[in-house]
Amino acid sequence: TRDSLACQSRLYAEYGRGNRGALFEALAGDVDWRSVGPAQLPWSGSYAGPDGVRSYFERLDSAVQVLRYEVERTVAQGEWVTVLVRVRVRFPATGVE
Repeated sequence: TRDSLACQSRLYAEYGRGNRGALFEALAGDVDWRSVGPAQLPWSGSYAGPDGVRSYFERLDSAVQVLRYEVERTVAQGEWVTVLVRVRVRFPATGVE
């Protein structure tokens, strides 16, 4: 658990600095990536495997500009880690945050 938590903390810190490459390099082949939100958000849903995660980021980048990114909580149990993140975005098409 300690190793899993340290790994996730390092990866999310890199991501917070804009280094998505570190995140992509660390993904397992069977990664299950979930973004919780209403169906009208184009990036909301479940994504399987590294290609699915890349698709998630493509959808996110095409829709919003990230203004703030903050890890609220990381929960680790064995090799399983869940990270809860709060993000503030702007929709360039409308200017709405």
